[in-house]
Amino acid sequence: MHSDRPQYGVWRPVEGRLIIKMPYAKTNREWLKAVLGSRIRPDWNREKKRWEVARNHFGPVVEALADRLGRIDVWMDFRQVERCDARCRNARGRECTCSCLGKHHGRGVEFGWKVVGDTHMVRSTGTIRRHIVVERNEE
Repeated sequence: MHSDRPQYGVWRPVEGRLIIKMPYAKTNREWLKAVLGSRIRPDWNREKKRWEVARNHFGPVVEALADRLGRIDVWMDFRQVERCDARCRNARGRECTCSCLGKHHGRGVEFGWKVVGDTHMVRSTGTIRRHIVVERNEE
């Protein structure tokens, strides 16, 4: 983590909604709806100062935040005891929580992200947290 900037990014826990940390703006709710669709229900968690949205928006919100901010942190939690099998390797979409840490998910496709850093942390709960830094895709 870079100490010279706030932690902006997305956290995908093993279960539950996505957690989004981004700079404050009065228009954040409207921006999220514009990026993810007018039917989404982003919740502002006042206590923790973060947005929470449905987990199926993981890819689009990561891409949109990277485009908006240039560089963001992404944390993904995986179950250390959940074995990687054909369901993971043949999957479509981005939802993976098994022990391969997403490496074999959908045959390891990185979805066009430019990954510039990768760190793994193991928690006593049997959860592995993968941290990557995603930068704006300059094409």
